[in-house]
Amino acid sequence: MPTIVISRGSHSGGVKLAELLQQQLGWKLISQEMVAEAASGYGVSEHDIVRALDTPPSFWDRLTGNRERYILASRAALAQLLEDGNCIYHGLAGSFLLSGLPCLVRVRLIAPMEYRVRAVVEAKGVSEADAVRYIKAMDERRNRWVHHVFGVEWSDPSLYDLVINLETVRLEAATDLVVQLVQRPDYQPAPEQRRRFEDFRLAARVRAELACRSTFEAGKITVAVHEGIVHLSGDEYFERHRAEIVGFVKSLPGVRTVTRRWRKNRPCRGSWRGGWLPKTERLETSCCRLTITRPSTSGTRSATPSWLSPPPPCALPTATVSSRATSWSSTTRRS
Repeated sequence: MPTIVISRGSHSGGVKLAELLQQQLGWKLISQEMVAEAASGYGVSEHDIVRALDTPPSFWDRLTGNRERYILASRAALAQLLEDGNCIYHGLAGSFLLSGLPCLVRVRLIAPMEYRVRAVVEAKGVSEADAVRYIKAMDERRNRWVHHVFGVEWSDPSLYDLVINLETVRLEAATDLVVQLVQRPDYQPAPEQRRRFEDFRLAARVRAELACRSTFEAGKITVAVHEGIVHLSGDEYFERHRAEIVGFVKSLPGVRTVTRRWRKNRPCRGSWRGGWLPKTERLETSCCRLTITRPSTSGTRSATPSWLSPPPPCALPTATVSSRATSWSSTTRRS
């Protein structure tokens, strides 16, 4: 069930690393083009999906919320492409789109400018000066995109489990390092992690359906899934349209045969930051269960937009991984 996502700068060897990993592991390889094609099933064009994942949001995007729709569609599409895990994704924003997915291995690949310039010259047939300008422009654009959308620095090493520098580590050695990492017991799926994996996929699909296939203001609806139960909450807007929102979510594939009952103090991770939720209205189905949470008048809700709120983060030990990465980088050199 482990999933590997590779983050890298333009022409930094990410595709080659993904292909080498596929040869050794035999896992499914997922590209950005595959995600864009799958996301088009939510009613958005492949061109818009690629643009949303590659360029900073414009004023019009921020005003209309189109960028959020595209990203939610991309997250849902990528989550569905993962199927049962054991996948390698080398497209844009993988570590951010899949934030919170259990058994996620986030690899950051960096390469010296000379390596990248040579790759651009060979691929595009341009001069070295043009290649340098192209690389710097692409890096700046992606940095601004990550900062605008997620509020973090794209190159921050703390966002990744493993950082590999191709100036000192060969691609073959980097491949061996990643393979050894995903085969460790820490990344072998346990029942709890499998459940959270399915919760993540369901939450991503519900958010995308609300944003792309409904007329509701999806940014005002908080969605979280825990043990197959879909929890919905929100502010006054949600309360005004609660019946319609519930009906829409109930109509999604896999949500049917609904009965109502009340239960007090049902915990729901990811919907509210305050911990325990107030009295909830719980709707059960044969495939998954839908819980509608009435907001407490005394509770305080996080200002983080619901469309950016991932499921609970995986509690895997990343500090050990980072230390191993440091040791490998310092001892494995080019011959």
